[in-house]
Amino acid sequence: YKPLVKANRANYCARHGYTCLFVEEVEREESVAIHWTKMAEVIRNLGEDRPYEWILLTDVDSYIMNFNMTIPMIV
Repeated sequence: YKPLVKANRANYCARHGYTCLFVEEVEREESVAIHWTKMAEVIRNLGEDRPYEWILLTDVDSYIMNFNMTIPMIV
């Protein structure tokens, strides 16, 4: 199902002009819980300028159903 989720996210982001980042592999230390590893990977991939007002982090088992909802409408 991963290709379907990637396409779903890419289409949603393209519709709203959002940057889409799909991280498939993370560098993880055994002593660090996976949820903190996800946040570290997001921060690492944002780049130096970090021009984002909002970041939406979801797992691969979530699917966007309503493409009319924008991130500001959700938060």
